[in-house]
Amino acid sequence: MPTTPSHPSLVWPRSDGDPSRWPQVSAPNDTDWYFQEVPETDGRWVYYEQKTAEAVCRHLGLDVDVTKQRMPLPDGYKLYAHRKRQGDGSLRTDYYVYGSTRAPRFRSTREFEQHAIWLFDTSIPLEEHEKCGCPYSKSKKSSRQSMPATFKRSRLSAAASMSPAPSASKRPRRSLGAIEPRHHNTPRKRTQRQLTQQMSDLDDDIEDPEGPEIPPTVPDRANELLSGQRFRRGELIWFKCGPFTAPAGTDTQGVGPIGLWPGLVSSYDHRAHTLSTTSRNGDMTQVILHYIEYHIRPLGCLDPKTEVRRDAKDLMPWLGGTGLFEGGLDQYDLIGDQAMAALRRGANAAAEQILSTGAKIRSEFEQMIKLLPGWGDKWGKPLKFEELEDWDVIVMRLAYGIRLASSIASCWTQTDKITPLEDDPDLTEEDHIAVKNHELFLYQGLYLGGERIWLEDMVRIKKSRAELFSESHMLKGSNGSDSRCMTLLIRKICVVPKLELSAEGKREYRCIVYGDLFELEELESKSDVEELVTGTGEEGMGQKPVVEAYTPPKGFRYRKLNPDDSEIMTDVCDVAGRMYPDLLDYDTQNWLIDPLNPEVSKGRQTPDDHHWSLMGLRPGLATASKSTIWKKDLADVVFFAPRTTWEEMTKYYERLVRDRLELDQLEV
Repeated sequence: MPTTPSHPSLVWPRSDGDPSRWPQVSAPNDTDWYFQEVPETDGRWVYYEQKTAEAVCRHLGLDVDVTKQRMPLPDGYKLYAHRKRQGDGSLRTDYYVYGSTRAPRFRSTREFEQHAIWLFDTSIPLEEHEKCGCPYSKSKKSSRQSMPATFKRSRLSAAASMSPAPSASKRPRRSLGAIEPRHHNTPRKRTQRQLTQQMSDLDDDIEDPEGPEIPPTVPDRANELLSGQRFRRGELIWFKCGPFTAPAGTDTQGVGPIGLWPGLVSSYDHRAHTLSTTSRNGDMTQVILHYIEYHIRPLGCLDPKTEVRRDAKDLMPWLGGTGLFEGGLDQYDLIGDQAMAALRRGANAAAEQILSTGAKIRSEFEQMIKLLPGWGDKWGKPLKFEELEDWDVIVMRLAYGIRLASSIASCWTQTDKITPLEDDPDLTEEDHIAVKNHELFLYQGLYLGGERIWLEDMVRIKKSRAELFSESHMLKGSNGSDSRCMTLLIRKICVVPKLELSAEGKREYRCIVYGDLFELEELESKSDVEELVTGTGEEGMGQKPVVEAYTPPKGFRYRKLNPDDSEIMTDVCDVAGRMYPDLLDYDTQNWLIDPLNPEVSKGRQTPDDHHWSLMGLRPGLATASKSTIWKKDLADVVFFAPRTTWEEMTKYYERLVRDRLELDQLEV
């Protein structure tokens, strides 16, 4: 029997399910794959029903415990097990939901949740599946394209030493694999044995583990690009808090009230809130407000399960937090100084505790020091964010959080590896050979400077026009363009091995970003908006772009600089970060004064060059990522930064205790 919805609102208003979309089941087969229906009593059915209900409850804004709700799958949907015998004799089983007439199948609850929300939004006709947030809303059913459509265009290298060349339109298209010039005496190919030896590090450190099939667009990329939301899962941000104030009489050393805190976006919910109003004649009208609620994990040696929830208006990009503390940039140093002073007082108290034990010789002291007395009880205790009360602990945890966030921001990695199709129209034959020979790797995303960057993102470039490109290939700059940063619309993200080994005999790699170069050209009116509309994808016979239009800052438009039959190539280290064109709009944030609405100023600050740069209206270097440490994947970043920060802080605390005990003067 189908599950009964646990709440009256969890009844499907419609369905796009059709039993004809179900796969053909067959008897178990030892030599081939086969499908089996999953019984409705199976735990995986229950899991789908719970996660779907949870997502819909959050979307509808129901005042219930979302983790305890259940609802059936839509009419015409079923869960199937796909079983396949492996080479070692084991049986691999994958579970899929079939039945949708708009998607081939759903591989996980995470993929299906956005489709479920789309089914509940009856204002969107079923024929307009492109407005759904699931990863299949923009894909073509005929083939799974690996990248957005682009013309087969020549590459303009973003090298300062690039020599003048003929018109870009006459240059042949260079292969993605042919990044660096090859000498005639350099072999084009290596033997398989050499390849295996030289690329073993790449197999371990570059390639992301993937299943047998990769969706055309990872769910996060589709959801975040389609929604146009400002903040993304896993990104570093500042969020409004408190404010925390010191007790009367406390020597704060110049540290003012603390009203912002660093954190990571762990997840987000698309919520809806219904407002009901009654007119004078008794007629009731309802307005549904849609918004995004962000789940934030505060940084600062806190309980890893602690979360705060904030509206987007109370969040600020990590790079935009500079100068938001009362007192400006000097507050960073003051917070650090006071945190160290607080730790010093704590270390002195711990040293007194050790001395009170009556220990005499150095070895006895060493044993007690290793236990870090006072650290686990106060400074390193995994508190929840709402439990922060002691001023010394608050300042120390804030300094710890800033240090941890800075460590995360110093790392970068490529994400979501692409496996291209054999007939991918965006790759040449040489590119396909390079992919097969492990000489070219394609990705859908980057994690850089604490930001999640995707294919089809518009990003800011650090270098100026003169530093990057030969003027013979570019349109001349518009008036005032030198005072603004250039932007790149990312078309491809590639990792390629360098031709030469390092001094230690190891393989080294480059991460190359391809795309179209733009500048921000000023319009006559400061309030006008002229969107950049992208192509449909039909011209290049590739996948339809996820993003169909890009909105520049008010009063500007994106002006393309490179010719249509060419594209720009630049190193990942030249990427300053994401674009936030509406950062100062008063109705999108509660931090800064909007120059176009200066009357809305209560509790807000005047924006500085850091904020203007995030909008693209100052040079890229004014606010840029400083990611210099490469990690093989996001998990490595998550492991590296907290571990190193913990080790640094505990070692500093231990040294303070040792200094107070003056161990050098004691007998061994």
